[in-house]
Amino acid sequence: MNKLKADGLIERRPSRVDGRWEPVHLTEKGRETVDRVLPAHVNSERELLEHLSAAQQNILAEVLVSRPLNMPPLLERCSSVER
Repeated sequence: MNKLKADGLIERRPSRVDGRWEPVHLTEKGRETVDRVLPAHVNSERELLEHLSAAQQNILAEVLVSRPLNMPPLLERCSSVER
């Protein structure tokens, strides 16, 4: 989040309802970035899924939907992965 903020892609604004938290909002630069990269990302995902059968796609969807929200992402748990 700090990197996204430093890059000008997001900003935090105090909540109008509860001053104890600051929701995160995309900046104009953030929206432009999403608009620019999202089509390529969606296309990449589509290409990956093309290699799975319908049954495999359904299994993958079930696994992704059932992932607990508090489960750390795989890359954060894998110390051997280079970034």
